[in-house]
Amino acid sequence: KKTKFGGGISNALCALVFACFLASFTRVFSFSTNATTVVFDFIWDILMPLGVTLALLNVKVSELATKSKEVLLGFSFASVGSILGTALSFALFSKTLGVGALGYKIAACLCASYIGGSLNFAATAKALELTNSAESSSLLAASMAADNMLMAVFLGILMCVPCKSPPTIDDAEDQKTGKVKVITNATPATISNALIAASATLYVSSVLAQRASLQNFSLAITCIIAPLVGVILNLKLDFSGSQFISNNIMLLFFACIGAGCNIFTAAAVGVPLFGFITVLLLAQLIIALLFG
Repeated sequence: KKTKFGGGISNALCALVFACFLASFTRVFSFSTNATTVVFDFIWDILMPLGVTLALLNVKVSELATKSKEVLLGFSFASVGSILGTALSFALFSKTLGVGALGYKIAACLCASYIGGSLNFAATAKALELTNSAESSSLLAASMAADNMLMAVFLGILMCVPCKSPPTIDDAEDQKTGKVKVITNATPATISNALIAASATLYVSSVLAQRASLQNFSLAITCIIAPLVGVILNLKLDFSGSQFISNNIMLLFFACIGAGCNIFTAAAVGVPLFGFITVLLLAQLIIALLFG
């Protein structure tokens, strides 16, 4: 918010890179200590799913069919492009990545990221158990860093593509002035509503996942249920402030990813990762422009 450099990149990337620096050049973080492992597990298993659920409670599913038909169509073609791009990238770079059996997991996370964003990346990484070792955590952080950097370039390219003016949104004035809304109409009651609804959604998702013998996919089930819960409960309850809490939890999550990264380990697969993501994004862009 306060520097040109920080304004040019995402706060998530700032948190990830700074934590990665501390992990690589200091002894602040180490997987060898039980305390650090407990903290990492708490963030991944408790806080991150809570942050994801709080964000999804605000998704306006009811408006998709009426106000977002063109966006949905473009999203559908871009998603197909992401899947095809991932398949092509994996065929080209799977051997040069040099990560063995982890290659397809990293590919899945990147594909998920370019379909549903960082929340999808996190849910996929959790489902595929990519946080269980120092090696996989370093690869995960390298992937997230490369993902964020190339996404910034990709968004810059998209801004140069001619298109119709987007419809007016509630935050248009804030985007023009550069002001950031922190919390709107949030009270202890609305925040309590959100936390209770999110916790209940996570519990139901966990029960469903266990009964279906899909424990690793509990968060994926949450991503399906939470927007529906939000649509129903928003008719009676106010969740103001939940997005602010979610944003800060996710910042802590990105810092956690960075803290699990050793730059020297991640650098070994850095260049192939950039090539992988570049091919993926080109495929997505070409298909979206041709058909979307």
